Amino acid sequence: MTYLSLEINAGCSFGTVDISREILSMNQITTLTLDNEGFDNASILVLNVEESDRDICTTVTDFAIILNLASSISMTYPDDFILSRLDDENSGDNRCDTDNIGIYIVYIFTSRGDPIIKSFDVSFIAIPESSIGIIALIATSLAVLGYWRMHRILQHKD
Repeated sequence: MTYLSLEINAGCSFGTVDISREILSMNQITTLTLDNEGFDNASILVLNVEESDRDICTTVTDFAIILNLASSISMTYPDDFILSRLDDENSGDNRCDTDNIGIYIVYIFTSRGDPIIKSFDVSFIAIPESSIGIIALIATSLAVLGYWRMHRILQHKD
């Protein structure tokens, strides 16, 4: 998980934005979590995701989301998003999804300063970040090497 500290014009911290998975395989989901740590009644005016195929998706709610002090909100992409009115129907596949390889850019406009911009990547194959994933990659490599060695030994016996 990565965290981005958000600053407003007055220099006070608005909070954090967390993207649960910054590297996804195709058709996977990620969760966007916004934490308000600095202001009471801070509003999220727009939360858009621009897909790699240029579709623009926005939250299902069509109004400002108000965060009280020390509160947070989480949204799952693409489940909690719909096509924005800003989307050009002549570009992209006109769906909110993670079917396309590339960079997805998250734009968040709040009532407390400059826009917040984060991104996540959808790739053909995502390497797992857990230790189980690393062990699986090593075990697979050793299995292929073992098969290749046994195959060469058996060929030389004939």
